[in-house]
Amino acid sequence: LITPSDDLRYLTRCAKLCLRKIFREGFSYHKVGISFADLSSKEQLQLDLFNQPTAEQAIKTERFMAVLEAVNNKYGAHVLRLAAEGHIKPWAMRHDMRSPCYTTQWADLRVVNTS
Repeated sequence: LITPSDDLRYLTRCAKLCLRKIFREGFSYHKVGISFADLSSKEQLQLDLFNQPTAEQAIKTERFMAVLEAVNNKYGAHVLRLAAEGHIKPWAMRHDMRSPCYTTQWADLRVVNTS
């Protein structure tokens, strides 16, 4: 990214651009995750001399992200999402049998009998 951003719309647009550049017809692809590194605080933002968002754009982005996060925090994750994320996800992880404490309580782990 030219300038640091926490705008979900901008990050999605950049990710889709990168995918268009590396996609090759005829190859099988698998779902992957994205790891974000070198994260920095908004207070330590160093902008590019030639590519700076206007104050109005920055305010609109802040408001959009605040509303998106507030609605998702109040009504549940992914209640609001970008259209680019898609609506039907047949590959989504099934977690209907998962314990609420599956990462922190040994007693809540499932026991599988292999015999």
